[in-house]
Amino acid sequence: MPRNLKKAFDIQACSACRPGCPLMASHLCAESRRHVADCIRHRAVFTKGEEVYRQGDRTQHFFVVSSGWICLYMLLEDGRRQNVGFALPGDIVGYASDSTADLDHSALAVCNVTLCAVDRVAAANMFSRSPELLGQVTDYLLWKTV
Repeated sequence: MPRNLKKAFDIQACSACRPGCPLMASHLCAESRRHVADCIRHRAVFTKGEEVYRQGDRTQHFFVVSSGWICLYMLLEDGRRQNVGFALPGDIVGYASDSTADLDHSALAVCNVTLCAVDRVAAANMFSRSPELLGQVTDYLLWKTV
């Protein structure tokens, strides 16, 4: 787990999250929302300017932005910072398809941010048992990119 996340997690269940969380988007049926909530292990809060994770970190989780904005950036070889995107509520950050790979970007809280940490192994097991759920989540992610 990245350095900052170790100190930030308050181990609060998804059920304690505010109503209308983007994760509980209308793209998922009630049963699917329950399955996804079961994979959320922790919730973390970051203040404006706080680093969420760094390029080169490895993590056993990926994160859903529950509230706030995150700036995603890469450090270039010459030391400059290249902003590569912003993450808003409902977006997924910190995901690498290979769990042994280093993250290729850093994340910085633009304002106060709340993240839900999704256990990568639990999510993979859930998706293998429920192709329908995988399809619903894929539809949601594609909708977010349009």
